[in-house]
Amino acid sequence: AWDEALEPFRYAGDGAPVRWLHHVV
Repeated sequence: AWDEALEPFRYAGDGAPVRWLHHVV
């Protein structure tokens, strides 16, 4: 589940996971 959700962000870079967390919260 996590892989599928983070897959598009993997290509984005380091700043991607941060934005993802903010979107979830």
